[in-house]
Amino acid sequence: MITLKPVTRYNFENVIELEVADDQKGFLVSNAACLAGAYVEVIAEDGEEVVTLAVCDGDVVVGFIMAIYGEGDCYLDTLMIDKRFQSRGFGRAAMEIFVQHVKVRNDATHIHLRYSQGNQAARIFFANLGFAETGQLFRNEVVAQLVF
Repeated sequence: MITLKPVTRYNFENVIELEVADDQKGFLVSNAACLAGAYVEVIAEDGEEVVTLAVCDGDVVVGFIMAIYGEGDCYLDTLMIDKRFQSRGFGRAAMEIFVQHVKVRNDATHIHLRYSQGNQAARIFFANLGFAETGQLFRNEVVAQLVF
């Protein structure tokens, strides 16, 4: 059963050790870099809050989520599932739980995210979860959102 747990001193090494498949490496920064950035900006200057979550299958860390909560919205910065656990439905399950987490956590009306223009797997994955491309590009990445 997939659960989302806060990244803590007890599981952060498991999160850092996660790796994506070789053909996905150009699309994501390392989890270590994400965690370092989250540590530096736990509360961003404009009041946004950075949240890091381990995606767990029982006691096994299989993935990682980093999100930034703002007033009325949530930006999904990172969703990754380790290459050993991909194509098992863990990403979909994690996102379904995450969406509910966002709805309960604050007054968000949508989740937005970005992915590289060439990342067709991400485009299809998020479209199947109900995310729609906005037609905007940010830093040469496609912007998509899920409106509740």
